[in-house]
Amino acid sequence: MIEDKRLPQDKDRLFRARVRARLSQQQLADKAGISKSTVSRLENGRVAAEVETLHQVADALGLPVEDLMPLDPALARQAAS
Repeated sequence: MIEDKRLPQDKDRLFRARVRARLSQQQLADKAGISKSTVSRLENGRVAAEVETLHQVADALGLPVEDLMPLDPALARQAAS
């Protein structure tokens, strides 16, 4: 059985990082190699990011992946369940 590897992301931290980078959702998607709809769903908290996707987004923003994750460990556990 293949395990689904997803990481909790903090939608507000992701949104703020994108805005600070002065990127539109489409520009971030292009830099990260993902779709604009994926960026939108991540920012709206509708999906938890796959490990690879979160790393792609962090790399595109020039940030460590931890900067896109919840600060509160309890929130990280809640988002993962």
